[in-house]
Amino acid sequence: MRTVLSLLFVAFCLVSLPGCSATDCAAGSECSCSGSGTCVWDCPGGDCSYAMDGTGSGSLSCETGGCDADITGTGAVEMTCDGGNCTVDVSGTGALNMSCDGGGCDVNGTGEGNITLSCSGDDCTMTCSGTQACTITDCESGCEADCTAVTAVCEVE
Repeated sequence: MRTVLSLLFVAFCLVSLPGCSATDCAAGSECSCSGSGTCVWDCPGGDCSYAMDGTGSGSLSCETGGCDADITGTGAVEMTCDGGNCTVDVSGTGALNMSCDGGGCDVNGTGEGNITLSCSGDDCTMTCSGTQACTITDCESGCEADCTAVTAVCEVE
């Protein structure tokens, strides 16, 4: 019964609401958002791929880690990677605010939106070659921020 309701919800979202998506993203799946609404995903099993190329905002969660995200849109994105080892590419104009409690996360920014990475799990890296400000916070050891463009600003707090 739950599966039928989930499928009906997804069908309704895809037809009626731009940017609407089912809440759960199954492990090993790709969930994308290209609309103007808000996308909210939870990946309790880890190993999910997120693609955001719309104008709407997003909230992405990866409980067991190993997720990746490709953010090319204009909306702001919040992402949590509790299990660590997540990889995010940001080439859009929207901002990214990410927490990586498990550590080992990598963020590559080539866009315009500011990026903040809270890495309480340590060993995170951030490369920024766009026009954004890039900041790593809450890192005790092993974090690196590298800005390759003159207009990008990198900081490890």
